[in-house]
Amino acid sequence: MDLVFKTLSFTNFMSFGQIRNTINLEKPGTCFVTGENLDDGGSSGAGKTTLINAFSYVLFDKVPGKISKERLINRTNKDEKKTLMEVELTLTKGADEYIIKRYRGAETGYRLVHVNNATPNKDITNAGGFNASIEELLGFSYELFKQIIFFDGNSQAFLDMPVGSQRELIEELLKITLLSRKAEALKALNTANEQNIKVQEALIQQRKLQQEKYAKQVGEAEQRVKSWEAQRLADATSLYQQLSKLSSVDFEAEETLHEEIVKLDHEKQTRASDVNSIKVQITAKEREKPAMAADFAIARSTLASEKTNLDQLAREINHLRDAKCPYCLQDYAASKQKLADKEAAFAELTKKHDETTSEHEQLKQAIVVEEERIACELAELKSQHTARSAELHEATLELQEVKQALAYPTLVEALKAKESSHALQERYDQKQLEANPHVDALKALLDDNKDGVVTSELDTLVRLKEHYQLLQKLLTDKNSFIRKAIISKTLPFLNKRIAFYTEQLGLPHVVKFQPDMSCEITQYGRDLDHGNLSNGQKKRLNLSLCFAFRDALTYLHSKVNVLFTDEIDGGSLDEQSVNSMIGLLKHKAWDDTIGIYIISHRPEFDGRCDRNVVVRLEGGFSTLIEQAED
Repeated sequence: MDLVFKTLSFTNFMSFGQIRNTINLEKPGTCFVTGENLDDGGSSGAGKTTLINAFSYVLFDKVPGKISKERLINRTNKDEKKTLMEVELTLTKGADEYIIKRYRGAETGYRLVHVNNATPNKDITNAGGFNASIEELLGFSYELFKQIIFFDGNSQAFLDMPVGSQRELIEELLKITLLSRKAEALKALNTANEQNIKVQEALIQQRKLQQEKYAKQVGEAEQRVKSWEAQRLADATSLYQQLSKLSSVDFEAEETLHEEIVKLDHEKQTRASDVNSIKVQITAKEREKPAMAADFAIARSTLASEKTNLDQLAREINHLRDAKCPYCLQDYAASKQKLADKEAAFAELTKKHDETTSEHEQLKQAIVVEEERIACELAELKSQHTARSAELHEATLELQEVKQALAYPTLVEALKAKESSHALQERYDQKQLEANPHVDALKALLDDNKDGVVTSELDTLVRLKEHYQLLQKLLTDKNSFIRKAIISKTLPFLNKRIAFYTEQLGLPHVVKFQPDMSCEITQYGRDLDHGNLSNGQKKRLNLSLCFAFRDALTYLHSKVNVLFTDEIDGGSLDEQSVNSMIGLLKHKAWDDTIGIYIISHRPEFDGRCDRNVVVRLEGGFSTLIEQAED
């Protein structure tokens, strides 16, 4: 869509005062802007460059020169607090018309109004990024603006800029920068998409946790159902077993068996009592000893003592017979008397010893007889014990056998079981018909599971993320086919236009942009740098680049209807070069139907342009005077 700047108006801007000055920018052709300084004389200082500054300020909130924004306000003869500087620009882009306003001083602000004949004007001011909105509307940056709309012969030439800055401007011109912007937009979209992915992942995680919790609840509910059923089955089985047991029991025979058990138990106890009684008798008999045993022991001791005494007396008698003392073996005077006494004592003791020996033998015979009697009685008792023990064992086995035939250990339990059979049958029937109370709760849980873990939306977002990332790579990678396709299609056109304008301006150099965006300058096959050129050659080459850039912009995107030049020669061109430049400017203006505004002090421009605008400074204020066309 073509970009058409229509009118530029301003008040209290730089040297202009409160009276609104307006210039029509729609007229095609060349316009020579001259100055009349009625205050100081001459043409300098009248305020010609104000047109360019106002145009730059309203679009980009900055001016080419080093002037602070506060110094742009003209507060001459006016209360500073009440002075309002305002710059307004109208333009169209395609079928849409816009008004851009910036103002400072008494108020500070900006506005962007969309003018539509069908509906009331719509204020689309974006307070959050006004300058970005204007740049988006225009389609180019301030740096590119200075290359294609504002040509200053004394400012830094394009080829004197850092290589990185050159490359950035060429990429913007070829709209490769637009790819980067689109990539940034895609990045923002992808960032938002990644946030959505995180939200979806969080939701899915939450749903998974809910599903895990739900699965746990279902599992617990199923377990309760199974546990209840298992318990019911166990209870029913127990009741059935009890009923089966009751049905197989002969309770009359059971009562008879219990009566027999009582008898057998009594008989067993009797046998056990007999066995214990005999055992006590055996123990007592084993402890029994003959009464003469003590006398036998005394007699045996007496015999030993008497034997010792007899031996002693025999030795004494022998010594006395030798008439010697039996102790010191000296002759003993009264040995005969002593011998007679000892022999008498020996005879008496011998008689006594014989009696004692006789008694001892009698006791010994009596003890043998007594021991034989006790042994016979013990043998009889042990025989009785063995017989009674055998009878007890038989009674025990018979009792155990009868007890094994019992269905119930006690008669009371048997009678109780007999009485409870009807109640057991009712409980069994009821247990068979009993409904599981946990089934409804499980069914409600299963019916409530409407929201499962659905990942389709997350899968879509992940695929979209991969799509964004692929597009970003295609838009930003220097080796992507998109960038290469743009460069391969547009660089030849740009180089062709540069060659045309350098020829028109009489330059013998061949200037080409390479695929890596670097610029190559040659002359007769010799590689040159921009610094090898003279100042006049540089001015002509820079103007050639400006026109070629404009042609590329028009060819690729849209046409812009104005071009401002300030001191286009830069004081470095001879008269022939200036005349060539004037001719090129005139043809460019009419061939492209654009307005070229030329600010210059070169006399060659006087009378050579299609129209003239005079900036007159009088009484400290400038005024725009557009002279009538011939």
